Amino acid sequence: SGVALSNVVVTDTLIPELQINNVTTTAGTTSVSGQTVTVTIPALNSGQTVTVEILTTVLSSPEEGVFENTAVVMADGGVFIEASAVVLGVAELPETGYPPPRRGR
Repeated sequence: SGVALSNVVVTDTLIPELQINNVTTTAGTTSVSGQTVTVTIPALNSGQTVTVEILTTVLSSPEEGVFENTAVVMADGGVFIEASAVVLGVAELPETGYPPPRRGR
């Protein structure tokens, strides 16, 4: 919104059904403690975009088959923003219509 931010901290606690494999950011530093990912960005200029990527492996399907996630952004000056996403899990792969290849023949 036209204002530079300082001491930006992004926190994202992932559900235990996900294994955190890698975290990258285009600015700042990352850390992982248990299921919590923290990205610290000393300064974020007006109009600057930062991409945070969290790569995970699904260990098991959560109850109801729904993956819910909320990340929080805080910065100096009382900035507090929450962003959430809901993704429906896939219980099984759909039929392709083709039989599996035969092995050993």
